[in-house]
Amino acid sequence: MYSALGAHPQSKKGVTGVNFTLWAPHASRVSVVGIFNQWDGRRHFMERHDSGVWELFIPGAGVGDLYKYEIRNGEGAVFLKTDPLAFQTEVYPSTAAMVSDRTPGYAWTDSSWMTRQTPGWELPVTLHRVTFGTGSGEVAGYPQLKEQVLPQLLGRTGVQVELSFWALGETVAGYFTPNPRYGQPEELMAFIDACHQHGIGVILDWIPAHIPREGQELTWFDGSRLYDVDVPGQPGMLAFNLERPEVRNVLTANARFWRQVYHVDALRTDVRTLVARLGQPESLDGLRFLLRDDAPLLTLKPTEHQALIEGRHTNPHDILGPHPLGEAGLSVVRALLPDAESPWLLNERQPHLPYALQPIYAGGLFETVVAAEPEDLRYQISALEHGEPHTFADPYATTFSILSDQDCYLFAEGNHYQIYENFGAHPAEVAGRRGINFAVWAPNAQRVSVVSAFNHWDGRRHPMRLRPGSGIWELFIPGLAEGALYKFEILARNGNVFLKTDPFAFHTEVPPGTASIVYDRAGKHVWRDGAWMQERMRQP
Repeated sequence: MYSALGAHPQSKKGVTGVNFTLWAPHASRVSVVGIFNQWDGRRHFMERHDSGVWELFIPGAGVGDLYKYEIRNGEGAVFLKTDPLAFQTEVYPSTAAMVSDRTPGYAWTDSSWMTRQTPGWELPVTLHRVTFGTGSGEVAGYPQLKEQVLPQLLGRTGVQVELSFWALGETVAGYFTPNPRYGQPEELMAFIDACHQHGIGVILDWIPAHIPREGQELTWFDGSRLYDVDVPGQPGMLAFNLERPEVRNVLTANARFWRQVYHVDALRTDVRTLVARLGQPESLDGLRFLLRDDAPLLTLKPTEHQALIEGRHTNPHDILGPHPLGEAGLSVVRALLPDAESPWLLNERQPHLPYALQPIYAGGLFETVVAAEPEDLRYQISALEHGEPHTFADPYATTFSILSDQDCYLFAEGNHYQIYENFGAHPAEVAGRRGINFAVWAPNAQRVSVVSAFNHWDGRRHPMRLRPGSGIWELFIPGLAEGALYKFEILARNGNVFLKTDPFAFHTEVPPGTASIVYDRAGKHVWRDGAWMQERMRQP
């Protein structure tokens, strides 16, 4: 988004200038005003697209030019607004945006840090917090970071530096620019680059949980409440309207911007403080975890991920599904989706606030963080798979077993005479979701997966859990029903892969087809041979 909206120096048909683009769907007219036209809104009218985006290329405008947008609303009122996607702004209380060219950019030298196999750090870490200002213990500006802060961090392990350059309650001039009060963007980049050279991660204290009324830059942006909503019980406070997908998109793009342009490793906000300030946990959920975007704070060791991808992890529930994050009220949810595009977690208790699942390792492993305890989560996953939309309940959301420890013991002893009631495919209901529980005995397998049309017969998608010491693999898959075709994909210890029919299936395809078919025996036939069966049991 930030590569399309905003002000971008360009050359069109040999003419250099700046292309201005703004989202203002309810405006009746938008003009670009700046030093290049004496701030005259009659000079450069923008063209409106059907999406509500306005656009204009101005020849002769260039890097360093100050500008704003003059907006006329539906009632004829005219007002000036700062570009919300500006890469540079004036020092507050001046609020004009400044044309900035990111193309030359800063010459980063941290490629080894940015391309390392572990794209983050493992918990726990020690945070060294940096605030800017003229007070005791504060840093005067970005140029002083390398000489005042970096020497304190060298030689220490597990340390990350946390930058906070917007004071709580301070008017934020722009969400896509560091506070210009403390220096130039390149000076901040130089410090982050130096940190990465010494193996130190950088966290940005990101606090756009509120929109100040004082600055009035985002409030009533195009004559409507485009970005903001009131915070109940707090008359002086505004918050982002997270129910609008466009606003969520802006915040997600902002998180991606800091990650990609400034090489920031993670974004932070205080969950408890925001809960108290917003008073709406459902609004907080969307804000808190839109921040994460593609800068995950890793809680999974690379060795665990590698074992899962290579089929050497015998209990995928230890990695996949919801897990406590170590802070009360937070869960990390992981999903293995090798061919998925744009996966989202849909919390059924907050359906209007989807959580973007972000890739954390190669092989299709995604994760997100949700403001809920694992036991309180009820969610689905939505993604494009092989070009088709697919929404499903997570089979790793709960750990379920149709086999008791006694079943496993009797089977191991050769004394379980009704094991067909446990092995195979059986309808079940777990945590209010109906589905099918699969169980198979394969003691020498390295990995066993359920494959079917619902996962494109892909053995990477639904690895089963091994019951320790029994050789029994099992998995409950919600949403499946009678009639589904399936097989078991067996990964042998020598690396060979086989597809096998379920030896305990109650129904199979007609040859030459060999797939098993989920079949529910309950209620299929009413037997009337009770007397015969009783007589047979009395016979020696």
